[in-house]
Amino acid sequence: MIMHDLPDAAGEPGDTSGLSRFAAAIRSRMVGPGGYYNLGNGLGLATGVMVQIVAVPPGSAVSGHAALLDYFVGSIAALSLTLATLVFFWSGEIYCRAWARKPSPDVSLNRLGDMTSGVGAIGLGIALFLFGEPVLAATSGLLHALGKFGSAFEDGKPLPGWPANWPNPFRSAVLASRLPALVSAAVGSGGALQLVWSGASWTLVAAPLTLLVCYLLWAKADLLLLLQEVRAGSAPASVRRQPRSNVTAHVEDRGPCLQAPLGVWQRRAEDRAGSSAASEDSSGVEAHQIRGAGEGRSESAPHPADQHV
Repeated sequence: MIMHDLPDAAGEPGDTSGLSRFAAAIRSRMVGPGGYYNLGNGLGLATGVMVQIVAVPPGSAVSGHAALLDYFVGSIAALSLTLATLVFFWSGEIYCRAWARKPSPDVSLNRLGDMTSGVGAIGLGIALFLFGEPVLAATSGLLHALGKFGSAFEDGKPLPGWPANWPNPFRSAVLASRLPALVSAAVGSGGALQLVWSGASWTLVAAPLTLLVCYLLWAKADLLLLLQEVRAGSAPASVRRQPRSNVTAHVEDRGPCLQAPLGVWQRRAEDRAGSSAASEDSSGVEAHQIRGAGEGRSESAPHPADQHV
């Protein structure tokens, strides 16, 4: 059997429309930070579950189900990490919806994503502290949360003492909170690779190496948010402050299916307004001419040419 004769996801032989739509959907989610955040979240969660199951010794009394239960809710630290992961997934989805709007992200949804991400960072900090990682709890947890909450609640005014030409301090704090964890994951991966090279199990390197990739993805998302703040700050004031009418804003949020009728209605309204103005102008001229003609007739007999005015 030839491979192209096999039915694809759409169910028709040789039809790749389903696969193309799936690839287009993935690409559309990767244009903003939400896709990178949730890609890192999913990769970290999948690797953690896999390592937890593989680590169960053969013939052990502990089953895979019990190992997973212990991984997710086996302690206060594990439960905090699980809840933080769920909140981070939710936050990533909010970012995806915020950045799905063109040409610029939805500010309200972006702030909601920042706020929920700050809540997740608090849970992550608690988990890291209970796992015996106070430095990472202070950076990946506390500093991350402060940066996200600051981004969510800032009013656009410059922070006192912060140079105006520097990047946004809160976005910069979130990006800086990744550095200690990146260094820790890189060092851990290097040490685990040496052990695996000596004959140890590959699971020793899977967790730190995956964590390194996850932090790089999350840092990429942080950088997208930071660059968006830089572009918004460098835009002309007239562009940043340009108001939108309620009807236009509502239709833009509803998508192109309503934007096209709106354009037709606007053009019709402009045509009617132009026709009305032209009619008023012509009526005014005719009234003025007739009034002048009447005044002329009150003083003398009408001239034959006046009948054509």
